[in-house]
Amino acid sequence: MSDPRIEAAAKALYEREGRVERWEDAHKENPALPEEYYGDAIAALAAADRAETITTLAQLGALPDGSAFIDTAGDIGIVQCGYVHYPETDSLGLDYVAKRYLPARVIHWGTE
Repeated sequence: MSDPRIEAAAKALYEREGRVERWEDAHKENPALPEEYYGDAIAALAAADRAETITTLAQLGALPDGSAFIDTAGDIGIVQCGYVHYPETDSLGLDYVAKRYLPARVIHWGTE
């Protein structure tokens, strides 16, 4: 890989899985092994590059259903039917989320 961002992201994905073997060693011994991480790294970086920061209730409310964002607490919220669904808590109203967890970075645009 020639793009250092992709290389770094693929390495991070590999290491996050708790692999014992170092990235560099795995890549030397079996170049195909780390290759599986490049696709995920490219997709993650593309999403980050397309991300947009929202700062207001109006922007939050304008997101189509199915949109996902990372809030100031580092949690991922998914907009659905006028609420934000968080995997680790109950659904929260848009007003509540806007007051407490904005700004946020949109990482996926829903399709309504």
